[in-house]
Amino acid sequence: MPDTEMLTPYQLASSALESTAQERGISVVALQQVLDRILQEQGLDAEQLSAEQLQVLLFPMLDRAYADLLAEDERRRMLRGLSEQLVAQELGAVFAPAAAAPALTDSALTDSALADSVLAGPAQPAEQGEEDWDFGEDEFEFEDPEYLAAPAARAYDLSQNADQNRLIADLGRVSGVQSVMVCRENGEVVQVRSLKDLSALGGVVAATVLLLRGRSLRLMSAQVGGTVVCVRPLGSYAVAVLAGPEVNVGRLLSELGQVQAENAA
Repeated sequence: MPDTEMLTPYQLASSALESTAQERGISVVALQQVLDRILQEQGLDAEQLSAEQLQVLLFPMLDRAYADLLAEDERRRMLRGLSEQLVAQELGAVFAPAAAAPALTDSALTDSALADSVLAGPAQPAEQGEEDWDFGEDEFEFEDPEYLAAPAARAYDLSQNADQNRLIADLGRVSGVQSVMVCRENGEVVQVRSLKDLSALGGVVAATVLLLRGRSLRLMSAQVGGTVVCVRPLGSYAVAVLAGPEVNVGRLLSELGQVQAENAA
């Protein structure tokens, strides 16, 4: 079995089609022709096909295209499985050791100074009448406080800078959380506070939002190496949380599950 981390998006799709054909006892050629036809109609080159482009095609375009060849549960299972593989592959690329930010290991900085400088993040222009947010160690807990009560539902207007920062601060207080990102559903990063370099994560979040759209689920959690990644779509936005292996995943998912979008545009 080929290593899926080394396959291109087109090869991953072809592998999924082959597996489905074997399960059904049908020829893979008919399934492959549908994929190739859709790519041609969209003006996409199979060799240059990106994971994001393929994610966009899965639902509803390919789902409809395979309606005459596969039953609904069969094609949905195949396409969702492919979507999950694409997301997992992108997550693996984002959190590869080579992607680590050198600044985070600078021995010239003390732990306190490192936390203050990284958590502060890039300067954000304050909107008139809004609070000037200054993120420090109080926003990202490094202790392991006992968690006794279930979180209450909280609504955020993510079109507003203040509410974006409030959401980041609230999630950052969960022990073990290292990074919080607010982005639009297309992957455009709107706001971020992080101990890691998240420059490549926007596309992964967008792909995950597309994956969740094909399901009734509104929250995804995955573990890549020692990093826990959780993504929750919120209207036209999404929030991504990265945490270390010591995080209480149940609490983190509970916190994210209570987050609601208010007037998100």
